[in-house]
Amino acid sequence: KVNPINLEGIKKAATTATLTILKSNSLLSMNSFDQPGNISPVTSDVNINSKKLVSNQPPYSFSVYRIKL
Repeated sequence: KVNPINLEGIKKAATTATLTILKSNSLLSMNSFDQPGNISPVTSDVNINSKKLVSNQPPYSFSVYRIKL
């Protein structure tokens, strides 16, 4: 699902943000001794255009956006 995040109230924000996401294909997925990296954080950079951050949320995920102010 695509969700816009409006940053209009922030006077100075960076033009990029760091996204850390945890995701899985199933709600029943978990890490184990056999598959310790089954669910692990993935970090990437995302662009902020015109004080709007477009967030594409995959199912069964948790996202953290870090924006320098």
